[in-house]
Amino acid sequence: MTNSRDKNDPSGEPLPDWQDWYRRFMPAATEPGNATGGLDAAWRAAMDGWWDSVANRTPVEGRELLKPAVDQGKAFIELATGVWRKPTAEAGDDVLWRQPLHLWEQAAASMLTARPCSERSTDTSGETLQAYQRALQEYAGALQDVSARSLADVADTWRKRPASAQPPAGLRELFDLYVELGEHRYHELVSSEAFAEIGGRLINSLVECVRHGLTQATATIAGIDGSAATPTDAPTVQSERGQIPDFPGLVADLGFGLEQTLTELQAFGEKLNVGVATLRNLGAIDVGTTRKEAVHHDGKLTLYRYLPDAVPANPIPVLIVYALANRPYMMDLQPQRSLVRGLMDMGLEVYLIDWGYPDAGDTGLSLDDYINGFIDGCVECLRDRLRLDRVNLLGVCQGGTFSLCYSALNAHKVRNLILMVTPVDFHTPDNLLATWLRHVDVDALVDVLGNVPGELLNWAFVSMKPLRLTGQKYLDMLDLLGDEEKARTFLRMEKWIHDSPAQAGECFRQFMKDLYQQNKLVDGSLHIGNRLVDLQQVRMPVLNVYATQDHIVPPDGTLALEKHIATSDYTTFAFEGGHIGIYVSARAQREVPQKIADWLHARGDLEFEQSP
Repeated sequence: MTNSRDKNDPSGEPLPDWQDWYRRFMPAATEPGNATGGLDAAWRAAMDGWWDSVANRTPVEGRELLKPAVDQGKAFIELATGVWRKPTAEAGDDVLWRQPLHLWEQAAASMLTARPCSERSTDTSGETLQAYQRALQEYAGALQDVSARSLADVADTWRKRPASAQPPAGLRELFDLYVELGEHRYHELVSSEAFAEIGGRLINSLVECVRHGLTQATATIAGIDGSAATPTDAPTVQSERGQIPDFPGLVADLGFGLEQTLTELQAFGEKLNVGVATLRNLGAIDVGTTRKEAVHHDGKLTLYRYLPDAVPANPIPVLIVYALANRPYMMDLQPQRSLVRGLMDMGLEVYLIDWGYPDAGDTGLSLDDYINGFIDGCVECLRDRLRLDRVNLLGVCQGGTFSLCYSALNAHKVRNLILMVTPVDFHTPDNLLATWLRHVDVDALVDVLGNVPGELLNWAFVSMKPLRLTGQKYLDMLDLLGDEEKARTFLRMEKWIHDSPAQAGECFRQFMKDLYQQNKLVDGSLHIGNRLVDLQQVRMPVLNVYATQDHIVPPDGTLALEKHIATSDYTTFAFEGGHIGIYVSARAQREVPQKIADWLHARGDLEFEQSP
């Protein structure tokens, strides 16, 4: 693999070898008597030199995957020296916690370049700008405090580790402990009302900057593009080098073996080298490969029918209603990871709504347009096409909430209702998104931006578990990149995660205010158009599929459904996994389609179902 050539590289030269960079910088720095800071600098120089030599000869998608892994790898020695120092809660600033700040920079840039509101002033220098700078510093300060406390937790826990523990300790083990304890500390912070207020001020103040005419270029000049978020005088492990022993002494004190540690560093670079070679060979990444045909269009919406290999055993179609925040090809990511294919293999006829990509012309689309307009139009298409009175709905995440509302308003058109990881009660104590939205001025956000950028939602989702999703995930990825098929699977997931359409402004406004902020669905006050959504009208059979480790839609918020609907045929299915694993994990492919199909086949009697 390391000798593969880039098909798009005119020179056809082989990739630089990681070992060349390792030999250039590392041996002298590892000799006894050399300071740890010297090894840290040599390790970073080797990593930077190697990355500079391969980055421009790696496909864009590959660069975006490998850069976070390179950055986290460079932090290995920095983390070890930080733990050795037994840090106090006053000293916190490290590369792991800079990642959430970088995510915010991306989200802020998308907001600053969003469609401007119709009434904008040109005041870019006053209290508005200062308010945003204060909010950004406050957010950065909260993360810096978590960083310090996390490092102190790691130091305390690591030193209590039995000296005889097996397998022998390593830098990656230390990193994973930092992630585990850091996420725990982070969750304590972000679940608090105080942090919700900080987040609200951050978003609201940036919206005001956009309202007053601030642009991305102006933001950069003003120093609020995120670079000001990390205090320049924050204590870091690069300072006060004289306090740190030489590297052999440091690793011995932390319980590492010197030879093992150097071998681990060398192997890390080798994995990167193999990863680059693999990524250069992959070519285009395909998703959604199951054969399908478009049977209905409505604006940006397309209704697809998946083409079966045989006549479906159950002629009542399943209409999949996906969420708006990401693309629905998650339901058909690849042949071996496809809920669509799994349902078809079980004898079901499957249709899916593709919402498309909203643009400036769609800002005014409301919940009424999506539920009583788009979804109803698709249901009517299937009723006419198949001469049926009722169809089966399968709603996913936000699409599940849409499907639940539609079923309450149009019970006579829905034969069976399946919900997957669907929020119902938005005010359970563990609903982080609802906590964060409590202090966001949603009206101002929509009034100023129009459609809401997908990058803002990505920041919110990834920020729920930032160390796992911006650091640890990419280090774990390196163990996959020696296998081209596993690499393709990872790239397909990354493609889906970052393929985030903008949200139609009015629909976003109502969903966030009426559901996340005011919880109207369960208190019986939600109106869609001019009609009240009465969950007691949900009397058809309901299958509620949830993920036991879901951090986006907490199980309690889904399971609340039972006490609000009137059906006598209610079934739950608990999938042991998370919000994404329920679609694409190997176990999900075995369990979820089978459960849904068995449940539907048991309720598939066509008596009185077919229209004359």
